[in-house]
Amino acid sequence: MAPAEKMTMIRWRPNLPIIAFSIPFVFMGSAFAGKNKFDVNFGYFSVSAKTANSSGSVAGIGLYHFNYRRSLTPKMELTLGYTLYFTGIIAGDSGSGLDVGGNYFPFSRAAEVSAGQGGRALRLEEQFRPYLGITFNQRSYQSVQSSYSGFGLHGGFEYSLKDNLSLNTAVRMIILSGARSSSATEMGGFGGLSFRF
Repeated sequence: MAPAEKMTMIRWRPNLPIIAFSIPFVFMGSAFAGKNKFDVNFGYFSVSAKTANSSGSVAGIGLYHFNYRRSLTPKMELTLGYTLYFTGIIAGDSGSGLDVGGNYFPFSRAAEVSAGQGGRALRLEEQFRPYLGITFNQRSYQSVQSSYSGFGLHGGFEYSLKDNLSLNTAVRMIILSGARSSSATEMGGFGGLSFRF
């Protein structure tokens, strides 16, 4: 009789919600390898803004969006970004500001699922990952010499190109308000690359 074979099973561990623990360490990439992403995006924007004394609008292909993302739960991720605008791609009227919020992945996971044993690892990730998000935004626009803040909504998707690189694209709308009944509306769309680390 042949000796019984010894079987080793890889246990599947779900990514448990660790929101309270993750936020203080959001920039410690080495401690959370694989669940951090950095986006570099370029695209089109249109902004209409007004104050009590003036109004203006700018539009162009000169939106630059840099964004850090950190998975907090299997379906949610925290986002922290910065946006720059130039009407002449790198010159002309400009604007800038912070973007802080979160993304929700309704049909996929926010990060890859991995399991390992004995120096070997199994990594699973959906290739196409649509998401929806909400942000709090701060903006300063040169054309109207005023600052604004408000909330935005966006939707987009990621498409895996290789292990640690994805295509990332999104469209967004932001409604902003400022001092003395000033207001602004921002529309935009952008695309670029997302690097996972």
